[in-house]
Amino acid sequence: MDHDLEVLIARHGFVGRDGQRRVPDPRWALDDPRLRPIGRRQAERLGRRLAEDPDGPPGQIVASPLWRTAETAQLVAEALDLRFRVDAGLMEICHPRMLGVFQGLQPREAELLFDRLENPDALEGRWWPHEAETGAGCCARVALAMERMLDGWRRDGLRRILLVGHGGSTDAALDWLTRPGASGRGHDLCGLSQVLLPGGRRPGELLRLNCQRHLEAEPQLVVDSARVH
Repeated sequence: MDHDLEVLIARHGFVGRDGQRRVPDPRWALDDPRLRPIGRRQAERLGRRLAEDPDGPPGQIVASPLWRTAETAQLVAEALDLRFRVDAGLMEICHPRMLGVFQGLQPREAELLFDRLENPDALEGRWWPHEAETGAGCCARVALAMERMLDGWRRDGLRRILLVGHGGSTDAALDWLTRPGASGRGHDLCGLSQVLLPGGRRPGELLRLNCQRHLEAEPQLVVDSARVH
């Protein structure tokens, strides 16, 4: 008999356009910024929350390969003493402004920066879309990635997964796992959602949506996501 599968979904930590002129980050020009210090603290708090979870750590961590999500996954993986994977299907919507300037992580660079990454070869060549996407197109891409990953999780006998994505891709993943509109359109930064898939099959039961209790011990970490990238 197929076992139940639990999928945890989190958005990356804070990057923040405010203060860009005061704290220059060359990767803003490539639409692929790093986490700011607050973002790193958010990710560390998320990792601590999962390390203290009585249900145990996830059996696999999968992140979008953009910098902010890879950094978030790296910090969570360090807290859990685990490794993480990247999957381009979870990246943010490809906006027109990205075309011609975006330079995604490549294997050698990723190996140097993220020692918890277990599949740097997934970053070989151009792994991001060749054309700008609509919101619907991004949702369709995430759905295909989720279907592929779910088949793999069931095949490998995994019982608990953590996905680290963006505002658009976390919503799309949650809606695909449960039902359209379940996300409410708005994962906050390092907010955590939880879906239970009975027998490892859809539709899943939404157990937790966008929980931020792990951030509230440091009020400055609860950031209004509507104002940030």
